[in-house]
Amino acid sequence: MTVDNWAGEAGKQDGFRPYAGILAECRGMLEKRAGAALERALAALVEGLEARRQESAGELEKSLSLLQTQDQLRSLVKDPAAMFRTAFATSFRARAGEAPPQTVYGGDTRGLGELSLVDDEQVSEQLAVKSLANRLQVRCEGELPDLEARVAFMLGRESLESGANPLGPTALCETLKNMCWALDTTRETKLMVFDLLAGHFGEELVPIYKDLNELLVARRILPLGRPWVKRAAQDRRQSTRPESSDRRKSTPSVIEQLFSPQGAGASSAAPAMPAGWDTSSRGAELMQMLTRLQMGDGLVALGEHEFAVDNAAAGTSNVVNALLEAGLGKHLGAVEGIVIDVVATLFDYIFDDDRVPAPMKGLIGRMQIPVLKLAMMDHSFFSNRSQPARRLINALAQAAITWDGELTADSWLYRSAETAVLRIQNEFSNNPEVFAACLGTFEHELAEQERRADERAAAITGRLEQRERLEIARTVGQNAIAGHEGNAALPASVRRFLAECWLPVLARAALDGGESGEAWSEACATMDELVWSVLPKTDANERHRLVQRLPALLKGLRAGMQAAEIDQGARETFFTELVKLHAAAIKAGMTPPAAPSPAPPVASPAAAEPLLEAPLFPTGRRTPAAPVEEPQETFEVEMLRRGDWLELTDEAGEVRRVRLTWISPARTMYLFANRQGQRALALTRSELARRFARKEAMAANDQALMDRIVDNVLDSYQTQA
Repeated sequence: MTVDNWAGEAGKQDGFRPYAGILAECRGMLEKRAGAALERALAALVEGLEARRQESAGELEKSLSLLQTQDQLRSLVKDPAAMFRTAFATSFRARAGEAPPQTVYGGDTRGLGELSLVDDEQVSEQLAVKSLANRLQVRCEGELPDLEARVAFMLGRESLESGANPLGPTALCETLKNMCWALDTTRETKLMVFDLLAGHFGEELVPIYKDLNELLVARRILPLGRPWVKRAAQDRRQSTRPESSDRRKSTPSVIEQLFSPQGAGASSAAPAMPAGWDTSSRGAELMQMLTRLQMGDGLVALGEHEFAVDNAAAGTSNVVNALLEAGLGKHLGAVEGIVIDVVATLFDYIFDDDRVPAPMKGLIGRMQIPVLKLAMMDHSFFSNRSQPARRLINALAQAAITWDGELTADSWLYRSAETAVLRIQNEFSNNPEVFAACLGTFEHELAEQERRADERAAAITGRLEQRERLEIARTVGQNAIAGHEGNAALPASVRRFLAECWLPVLARAALDGGESGEAWSEACATMDELVWSVLPKTDANERHRLVQRLPALLKGLRAGMQAAEIDQGARETFFTELVKLHAAAIKAGMTPPAAPSPAPPVASPAAAEPLLEAPLFPTGRRTPAAPVEEPQETFEVEMLRRGDWLELTDEAGEVRRVRLTWISPARTMYLFANRQGQRALALTRSELARRFARKEAMAANDQALMDRIVDNVLDSYQTQA
């Protein structure tokens, strides 16, 4: 980017940035992953240099040089992730428009003020950064083009040069260079460390950039490559009519009028005509021709010219485009031609959108002529996001996109949508209220269906809430036991008893009155008393205290296990073992202490095979399971709200679209149901986070179809202008 145009680009970044949060999330992910990669690279380099130094033991000068490099690398090893994060912030902000970029001239390049001179060393340093960045660019060429396009979109730019990507190799190499230049050593050593570090570091960049792209796809940032301009169809349409100089001059102003923002409360009942609109008899004749097409006439005339249209193909092809290609544009004024061309482009996008099922595209396609008439009557159709016709198309598309399974003509959604479309075809003349009426009816039917689906799903929310309370109580109990699990002096049988028998007692107590309740205090006191009782009694006073306190201890143990419904056989087995443990504790205090032997490992409560089954937890006997690493990234789960739609990939690889209908009070359980209300799925917070991490769950709350398409069409015309 040149000095002259940076200020203009930066100016575009001022004010609200709609993708700042996602960009910050990408930055955080890159900092975390790159910091970890840097730690591994440094460790590998230190180890490699040590081996080389051993091989060069006979060459004093080389050995000393390697030793010095090792010492410098070790200074980086102290906290490389934190150093990287601090250094990367400067490079990132400069490229993301948060700070002016620094160049080899040594200053802010947004203006043409004084430029400080630089020496040859600074230039060579810049060249070293560029050279290493180019190497990394080539290594990651499979992932970087998509990433650069997505970052450019988030920054509001048409494109990014490779060095201007705030997440790109140049920014990373600048960061590494700044870290290396902070070392207290010679310039030659800094360059060598920089080169070695970038080489090792670059080996891990490809998967990092791959995951960044996948994250942005999950955030719906150009998931399929944004169709910036539908040039082919527009070029064909423009070739069918002469393009006068007046038309070319008027296009930008008309487009500005058509797309100028309208208030959310803008009325569609009082259509507003754009300046230059033809209100003569020709305009009325054009509307009459379109009405005949809407009523099913296949052969219509405009003046002396006839146009044949296959109305049966309206559901699968662009009828408006066919009219223009048949020469309709030659008989229109500048404004009329632009409006019809824009509508044709809108339906190009609708028919090309792979996410909308074909049956729903067919229904929306049957509204082409009514929508064209409305757009010619009321230009707020393009600018007002609350316009009923736009909202109706959005609702039809979104309902179809979130339909679980194949959408067929027999489904209630298709029948409901078809009723709305037929009413518009039959009733719309010059009163746009029919669109609002159809929208209201369709939204009411959707809301009723979602209510019925929520009611079906709600049948299990009581059980899910109970399950959540049990799991929370169990976690509280595990935390209370954790302090004793690491006590090597505690007999293994007691630790096992606490994990398998006393845990249900603690969980029951936590359920009954919480951690401030009397039952909880008694259960914890009994547990602590049990632990003290089995430890060696070193003097007569301790042995006497044990004899005195034993009856109360046994009473507390029996009462707790009785309340938690612990199996009678398991109770008697433990009490028999407890007699032996107390005898051993007394005997151990009377003999000289021996060197303690390491206690055998005891499985954690979550993974151990229990000795008994507690009816309180209706999950049956547990089987040992390999520990599952909890995902660290829970951003997606935190952002979920009731009513959100997700795409979940099942074991067979099929994508299921489900709606979040309920979140448990402690946000540990999430209940989903499909639009039909036929399936319900409950997922724990950790399982949902794992699915997001594995890309088996993705948010399906897309930008509304018409809003997205209108934005793309506006981009298209602005690009041509």
